[in-house]
Parts: sequence; structure tokens; C-alpha cells
Amino acid sequence: MREILRQKEAKKWIMEAVKAKRMQDEPNKLIRELLNSKRAPTEEDIKKILDHVAKAPCSTRPVPVNKSLRGQVFQGHEQGKSESSIIAHLAKRVLLDQEWAETVTIVDYLADLHNAVLSPGVRIAIHQGEDGRLFAGFLARNGIAKERLGARAKGYVWVDYCPDYGTIVTGFQVETEEKIRFSKGVRWL
Repeated sequence: MREILRQKEAKKWIMEAVKAKRMQDEPNKLIRELLNSKRAPTEEDIKKILDHVAKAPCSTRPVPVNKSLRGQVFQGHEQGKSESSIIAHLAKRVLLDQEWAETVTIVDYLADLHNAVLSPGVRIAIHQGEDGRLFAGFLARNGIAKERLGARAKGYVWVDYCPDYGTIVTGFQVETEEKIRFSKGVRWL
């Protein structure tokens, strides 16, 4: 495929194929169904979603790096205009927001996000982003180990998961539920 199409075009089609496959995963179909459905999710539905997201990888697609972080060194790597999503988000959470400690690795960050999803009392919000993508958001009390907390740690952890790609898009800390902004169409489960 790469020989026929240019590298960038081939990568786009490969990503679309991956997206199509992940959209068929039962928990991802369930998340999409629950956005506009009046059906109340069962305990089994919620368990399927939580178990699925608690094993999900973080997105690695290239995203723009916050302008104030460009050129700064984060974990031995100088931040460019764009970086892998997980690197860009973790750098922002560590260097700018100071929610996680500077020693936190990608593995630590992902483990913290997975643990938040599995926290007792976690709340789930199915919502649409500005670009129309669907997300499942997870709000949990901050249970991150003290040695991994930054100087400006907050009381809750928010995790955003995209069922279209089967990946966690971001995770950050918030003071209260009211601090989370939804562009349109949210349903709390």
C-alpha cells in the first residue's frame, strides 16, 4: 500500500482501518449507543466499559504541543511543534499544570489514569467533543500516590477515552466536577 500511495496517505488509510476495527469492540459500541439512548445502562454494561477502558492504551497520534512548552526539555527530549499525544499531554500536566511530579513516567501516568477509571464511585459522562468525536469521560477522586503528585495536585482525576480509536485521549486533575467543560451533548451515567 505504501508503494502505491504516499507514506502520509497510506498511514491515514491504515488508521481508518484500525478505527473501523476498534469501533466494533462491544464496549465501544455500547458507549456510542448510550450517548443518545434513553436506556439506562445495566451494572454489567458499566463493568464492561470500566474494564475495557482500564486496559486501553493512550493515544500516540501526533498533536500540537502547547506553545509555552515548545523547545523545553521533558524527560530528556526537547518538545517540538507536535509530539505523540501521550507525551504532549503528560508534559503539559507535569511542566505547566504541575499536577503530576516531574519524575512521573508515561507508564506511571497511564497506570494512574487506569486506576482512576477503576476507582470506587467513579462517575462516567458520555459526551461529544467540538469536532463531533464521541468520548467517555471518567471522574474519580484523586487517589494518586503522594510521591507522584505535583505541587498543584487537585482533588479529582478526569480521564477522556475515545471509543472510535479505542484509546485514552487525555487525563488531568480538576478541583470539582463543575470545572469540566463539555462542548455539547453530555450524558452522565
